Amino acid sequence: MSFFTIKKGELYFDLEYVLLHEPLKDLFDETSKQNNEHIPYFKYLYEIADNRSYSNKQGLSDNEAHKQACDLANLDYNFIKPKSLNNAIKHYRSHNYSLNADTLRNLIKTLNKTKKINARLNESLDNYLDTDKELTQDNINSIIKTQSSLFDLIDKLPEKIEKIKVLEAKVFEEVQKKRELIRGGHILSPSLDGDSEIEGTS
Repeated sequence: MSFFTIKKGELYFDLEYVLLHEPLKDLFDETSKQNNEHIPYFKYLYEIADNRSYSNKQGLSDNEAHKQACDLANLDYNFIKPKSLNNAIKHYRSHNYSLNADTLRNLIKTLNKTKKINARLNESLDNYLDTDKELTQDNINSIIKTQSSLFDLIDKLPEKIEKIKVLEAKVFEEVQKKRELIRGGHILSPSLDGDSEIEGTS
């Protein structure tokens, strides 16, 4: 199930399709009392739950994904999701579940965490090497241990990247088979690209 479609960089959703799913209909009914009030919530839903969003394609952490979704939806970072939005996210994820897509998402998250760990280890090494103090044996042992951890991470990266490429091909094939024609959608956002970060996001 995917009621979002991207045409020429713009995000649309199919209202008829939304109304067929009770949790999504509840979100629409609750947030559309004023003109276009529902749009930020559906932007947030897309960024968090759709496999094509920047957050999911880049393996962002939950906190990073929340900030990315808030930037997309023009919401404050302290935005608290209403119950209807949480229910819509759960429903959307459950109806979009596939083993390949779920494995790919988790593998990309792991790779993203590996990059962060790598950066922290390098920073730790730099701190040791930049000091004017004489290195103790404990310092040297710590450096050797850190280097060993770095090499272990580097050795595992090619295998992870290859797995990601294989799974991306499988997920793309699944999406192609499931793709549905969108019937007269509602525009949500200009210049949207799952591979591109929202301008101003840090």
